[in-house]
Amino acid sequence: MKKLRTTMMMILLGLLYSCHPVNAKNYFASKPVICGTIEDIVGTSKEFGEFPVIRGEGTTMNKGGNYTPSNYIIGLNQETGTWTLIEVLSTGQACILGRGSKLEIRNKKNGIAL
Repeated sequence: MKKLRTTMMMILLGLLYSCHPVNAKNYFASKPVICGTIEDIVGTSKEFGEFPVIRGEGTTMNKGGNYTPSNYIIGLNQETGTWTLIEVLSTGQACILGRGSKLEIRNKKNGIAL
């Protein structure tokens, strides 16, 4: 009986030791995006009735691992709620990074609940 109790205690301690929070680490992901000339990419957004409502300056990493300046634009169709996130590269090219619907613009006071 004592041997069984010791064995159970060892199993329990082993389980408790293995139950720890997972340390999620950032990683680089490679996923397909649609790229082309600025005119073509912005034209695709306009086909959905979307027009630029937000613009921001940023950076992007190129294939060599260097950061270069870029601009980001969110086009929005206020009637349907569809949106497109476009990255405009310093090379004169643009890419659609994402698109969706039901865009909500929150005020600074309330912030965004993720």
